[in-house]
Amino acid sequence: RMLMILLLSLWLARVVFVFSRRRSAQPSGPPPIPTLAVLGSGGHTAEMIALLRNVSGMRFSPRTYVLASSDHTSEKRICAFEAMRVVGSEGC
Repeated sequence: RMLMILLLSLWLARVVFVFSRRRSAQPSGPPPIPTLAVLGSGGHTAEMIALLRNVSGMRFSPRTYVLASSDHTSEKRICAFEAMRVVGSEGC
């Protein structure tokens, strides 16, 4: 009878241990939100960069940018912006 109580206690301790490790392995906080930013001429790129400066880079990630293939100015500005956000990054 004592052996049965000992085995049951060990089993219960193992169950508690497994479930406590499973909860601690989960990431804390809300998951990241994939973000799409559409850039354009006429000040839209500056407005979008201003908006993105005020949001968490970790929370709103990954960020995908849409711009015209001929819009080289917006491409350079968004590359510089992303490089500034990530220390040590060389940008695009």
